[in-house]
Amino acid sequence: MDEAKFDKLAADELKRIDSALGSVDGIEVDSTGDVITIEFEDGARYVINSHRAARQIWLAAELAAAHYSRDEAGQWIDTRGGGELWSRIEEVVGNKVGRAVKLR
Repeated sequence: MDEAKFDKLAADELKRIDSALGSVDGIEVDSTGDVITIEFEDGARYVINSHRAARQIWLAAELAAAHYSRDEAGQWIDTRGGGELWSRIEEVVGNKVGRAVKLR
C-alpha cells in the first residue's frame, strides 16, 4: 500500500475512533493530526496513532503497545496477537473505566 492510500485509510479510521470515544463517560479525548490521546480521571493516558513508515496504527495502553495492520477485509489486526483494533480499544478503555464500553 502506498503512503497516500495508507494516510487516507488511517486518518479515516482515527476519525471514526475519535468520534466513537467522544461518547464514553469518564475520559477526555484529544485528537491532533494522526494522534488520539485518551486521558482518564486518574491521569493515566492511552495513545492511538498512525505510523506511516510501518503502515500501521499503534495503540499504547496498559503499559503495552500493539501494532495493527490493515487486512484484506479492511480490519486493523494486531501483528503479534491477531486481535482487532476496535475490540482492543473497547477492552482497555472498559478495563480502565470499570465498565463495558461499546464503540460500534
